[in-house]
Amino acid sequence: REMRLLRQLSLVMRQASAAGGFFDAWMKQQSDLVQAAAQAFAEREVLEACVRCLDGPAMTPGLRELVSPLVALFAAAAVERELAWYMAQEVVPTKVGRLVPDAVRQLVASIAPNAQQLVAAFGIPDHLVAAPIAGQWELYNTYDNQGELTADRQ
Repeated sequence: REMRLLRQLSLVMRQASAAGGFFDAWMKQQSDLVQAAAQAFAEREVLEACVRCLDGPAMTPGLRELVSPLVALFAAAAVERELAWYMAQEVVPTKVGRLVPDAVRQLVASIAPNAQQLVAAFGIPDHLVAAPIAGQWELYNTYDNQGELTADRQ
């Protein structure tokens, strides 16, 4: 995805540059393409770093078993977010594309039993977890709070 988007961006920016409108093209006309290329770059970088980590010497078999589904979920969720693009570009056939959302849900379900252990592995102290939903999520979701804390319902 990254390379296709960068090629497309390169082409349109070359044309804009030749016409003397590079800045306007970059900032105003092609900002969605710029952002998509940047996102694709970041996703590739993260995925490659994760694979290097999985293959690294510090990765024990037990840890690999715990982390591998997270890496797969990251990749599958990235594909799911841009599934229309992948299908329109014929990178992912329609038949396979229909399976992606279920594959993402299956990965989430496989990770769920270890979710608290995975979150705890970050070592974030309870007093630093600021999101109200992170604490008493059942209470937080008992009324429509529009995502806000209110003095009477914290």
